[in-house]
Amino acid sequence: MGNSTRLIVMSLVVIAAVGYLILTGVKQTGMQYMTVTELAGLDRAPKAEGFRLDGTVAPGSVVYDQREPKLQFKMTDGKENISVVYEGLMPDAFADGREVVVEGSYRHAERAIYASKLVTKCPSKYEAKGLGKDKS
Repeated sequence: MGNSTRLIVMSLVVIAAVGYLILTGVKQTGMQYMTVTELAGLDRAPKAEGFRLDGTVAPGSVVYDQREPKLQFKMTDGKENISVVYEGLMPDAFADGREVVVEGSYRHAERAIYASKLVTKCPSKYEAKGLGKDKS
């Protein structure tokens, strides 16, 4: 087997391995997407790989310790509440009543999500006009 043939075979092996990793990676990160009510209604925790939860920050529920940093709050969809524990800095646009998406693992016994990722959805530019509260 010549050098060029060996190189081609090795390249194909690498390409196949990368393709395999991409495909299996996609399957593993196929996160469960739930609402607060769906999660609160479960009798056991959803699958361990994690999931996304969409909801609103319940007014008056935010506790933030800047020293750790650790952010705790309740997330609501208007019907049910779920506690969220996020170890990290509070995102800039985070506030009571703001829509958020969290990713992480759910501890059913505590009815709490330990979030690995917290994203604040910004209100659209159309909503912000005329409110006078937007600093941007």
